Amino acid sequence: NADWVMYQVMRQRLAQHPSITFDVPKPQQHIVNVCGRNLLMLHGDGIRSTMVDLPMGGVVRLTQKLQNQYASLGKPIDHFVMGHFHEANMVKGGRVIINSSVKGVDEYSIQRFGGGVKPGQVLLTFHPKRGLTDLSLIDL
Repeated sequence: NADWVMYQVMRQRLAQHPSITFDVPKPQQHIVNVCGRNLLMLHGDGIRSTMVDLPMGGVVRLTQKLQNQYASLGKPIDHFVMGHFHEANMVKGGRVIINSSVKGVDEYSIQRFGGGVKPGQVLLTFHPKRGLTDLSLIDL
């Protein structure tokens, strides 16, 4: 996956800055706790939608299913963060955050979704008491 490779390159290039750390797991799903909130990080592969430009129905169905599964394991999820669609978006009032792509438009995004956007990333800001307080789009 090109994103995984890019994060490894960034980790290497920024290694001289001890205040910057990377958590780049190999599993398809990974829980990260930020200010007491559980974020389930996942790629988003396999999400089905009948409308190419509107995959949100599939996103909502998958995240609800995952919410129930993780809750039954005693691991409630506060936010879902995924990529896959190569375009930043937010669903369900910030409960589901879709990241952009560090490589931007490619043949996959054109074929599967009819286009894409230039490279970018989503920056999330959390407050210890108020949770997610900001979502910023970074133009790469």
